[in-house]
Amino acid sequence: GPGAMARPSASLLKAKLACASTVDNLSAIKACEMAAGECGYQVVARTRRSLVLMPGPRQSSLSCLVPGFSLGALGGSTSGRGITAELVVPEDGDGLAINVATCRAQRGE
Repeated sequence: GPGAMARPSASLLKAKLACASTVDNLSAIKACEMAAGECGYQVVARTRRSLVLMPGPRQSSLSCLVPGFSLGALGGSTSGRGITAELVVPEDGDGLAINVATCRAQRGE
């Protein structure tokens, strides 16, 4: 509506990470929290099955959380970009997986 702040167009980078069959919800969430802390991210919201992470003052690299994601794929600095991590049951129904997503700005922004 009028007066609404325009948001830059963005797409999501997504990854699905399988957990070992012995991993439960609590262990998976705690592992995500530990990995986030080691990479300089802070948990800003938490539910039983999900986390929202934001870069802290010493944020280093998204590749700590999501192996295979490169900083170049993010289109530059990750400052101010959050990450969501959500526990899901895979389609095959065996164990847990973690869906991880973050915003990627479009080229030229």
